[in-house]
Amino acid sequence: MKKLIFLLLCTLSWPTLAERLFDVEVIVFKRNQNPETVQEKWPDAQPDINLENAVSVFDSTTLQQEASSCCRKATGN
Repeated sequence: MKKLIFLLLCTLSWPTLAERLFDVEVIVFKRNQNPETVQEKWPDAQPDINLENAVSVFDSTTLQQEASSCCRKATGN
């Protein structure tokens, strides 16, 4: 009887173990144009990013200062 109860509890708890499963949908489109006939041109080199006003997300003190200054700017104080 104890084995039956244990088996019943395991069967009831099985759906909770499967919470981490994911459904994935993939949509595939057929190309209706030959890639050689497309006239798009993409630049080989991207311009440099200006990091002058960047703040590190790992520096909590600076983040708090930046957040408080943004709040003051938004409220007009």
